[in-house]
Amino acid sequence: MAVGDEQCRTTLNGEPLVYRLRRDPRRRRRLALMVSPCGEVEVRVPVAASQADIDRLLSRHGQWLLDRRERALCQPQPDMSQRYSCGASFFYLGERCQLRLREGRGAQLDWPQRRLVLGVSSRQPQRVRERLLSWLRQRAAEDFVQRLAQRSAERPWPQSPPPLRLRAMRSRWGSCSQAGICLNTRLIQAPVACIDMVIIHELCHLQQMNHSPAFYALMDAAMPDWRQHSRRLDELSFQLLTD
Repeated sequence: MAVGDEQCRTTLNGEPLVYRLRRDPRRRRRLALMVSPCGEVEVRVPVAASQADIDRLLSRHGQWLLDRRERALCQPQPDMSQRYSCGASFFYLGERCQLRLREGRGAQLDWPQRRLVLGVSSRQPQRVRERLLSWLRQRAAEDFVQRLAQRSAERPWPQSPPPLRLRAMRSRWGSCSQAGICLNTRLIQAPVACIDMVIIHELCHLQQMNHSPAFYALMDAAMPDWRQHSRRLDELSFQLLTD
């Protein structure tokens, strides 16, 4: 857990930038830079990181950061009343499915027809959203446990699947620590190959807690086409993470 968040300001390539700085005691050396689908910039650093280290990170990735932020800010914001209404579409395992609503409880997925009939007590968009996200989380819990076991068995490490946690995250698909692997519940909406890519990514971090050449060598050996799936997931991030 981060020990503190700070709102900071700087200038990159002549443009003002506001970013959130998170100091995390679990991080040893690595600094991370993220842009959420809403265009918010977050920098995660070890507790002892200096401002000079942070400035070098921002400068090194300045143009990439500004391009990603601009692209996110130019995206139209979704209309919740349309996104969570009867007949709306949503992603599940990379496929567009139609959402149908009925009074009551439970849910029934007609996969051949790509249709989910969801029982709701209210058709208010916020209530429908809560029900749909709850259903997606349940499916993620079942699916990810199986996939993690399968992908772990394919690697010479670990000896058994690592502990798995699920969490709704705004800008990350997964994370890895000594406590195990954490996956974003929204990842269940991504294509199957993208899900496997994220799981393999985190499994490789069990061997290399960094993004060094050695880490990418592990990724290339485990999934030679992982970059293709990473780009696809990046393209879908606005649709899957913003509502």
